[in-house]
Amino acid sequence: MFHRPWVTRCKDVSGVLTFTVEVANSAPVLADITIVQTQPTAKDFLESSHSPAEDADGDSLQSVYTWRINGTPLDYNDVFLPQGVAVRGDTVAVELEVTDGTHTVSVRSPEVEIANSAPALSSVNILPLDATVHDELVASLSDPEVADGDDIELAYTWSLNDQILPDQTDGSLPAGIAKHQDRVSVLVTLSEAVVSTDFGPIEAVIQDAPSIFDDTAVPELLTYGVPVSFTVQFYNPDGTAVETTLLSAPQGLIYDAETDTVEWTPTISQY
Repeated sequence: MFHRPWVTRCKDVSGVLTFTVEVANSAPVLADITIVQTQPTAKDFLESSHSPAEDADGDSLQSVYTWRINGTPLDYNDVFLPQGVAVRGDTVAVELEVTDGTHTVSVRSPEVEIANSAPALSSVNILPLDATVHDELVASLSDPEVADGDDIELAYTWSLNDQILPDQTDGSLPAGIAKHQDRVSVLVTLSEAVVSTDFGPIEAVIQDAPSIFDDTAVPELLTYGVPVSFTVQFYNPDGTAVETTLLSAPQGLIYDAETDTVEWTPTISQY
């Protein structure tokens, strides 16, 4: 069976009727083409989609993709358009041209408009990771991703045990505000020309701070045979009670754990 359109010619030669049949080439058949992303941003790869072209003659087909931005063709022949080529407000279409070597057919997609791209952060952390009451807490951010090139503003919302700290709006929280077992969180807001995006909140739990020994009352010089008495001071920055235990001491030294008082008379034999 012939699939191609054909024409006939006939000739009378010595009473014999001869037919000549010429089969013509048929053009490829190509359905519509579309862009998969209906509301793309500058951060998106754009992908074209279409049904396979058909050729009734079984000819080998070659395809050429032409992407257009605001009606201007690009020198880019691929089913995809890389991210960042089109920016916010651009209109994008793709044209597909198919040829069998004899006939060429083409279809063009409807245009899509590049929408605004919201700013993004890949990571937000509170440092140091094992913070105590002594530490300033810092909101550590990755570099903001702004595909449209807009200027951005950063805002910080710090909370202590789920209560917002209205006076703390910088990228750090001063030491001493949060104590042992407090929960601290920070919400980071990125704002640009069109939208604002929140990241977080990121939470950290304040760890126990080591106790501190105040040795200002300890005498710098001792005299043999002269009794001394002084008080040692231990305190914890978190306000928790401190228990003390005497592990070792010179002979004759007395330590009262209830009053943290030390009494001792040094002797020449202890030199």
